Amino acid sequence: DEWKGPTPRSEISLIYRLQSETEEMGNELLELKDDAEWIQATLRELNIHARTEHHYCSFCGVAYRSTDEINRDCPGEFREDH
Repeated sequence: DEWKGPTPRSEISLIYRLQSETEEMGNELLELKDDAEWIQATLRELNIHARTEHHYCSFCGVAYRSTDEINRDCPGEFREDH
């Protein structure tokens, strides 16, 4: 590439604006990732509560009558088990 002299102010301004927008987008992605992790943790807690307190497995869609029954008839407490 040939050097063509100083970069015009409008190009410098554009570069700074694009850098700023890129940083903002990166921050928004980090916030979305944090939100997704929070949602995942909350769903995990709700599933554990439903399973232990109500003998309900959201993956099976079944309300079992007892702890023994859910432990015997449900494949497991995680989606991967189903």
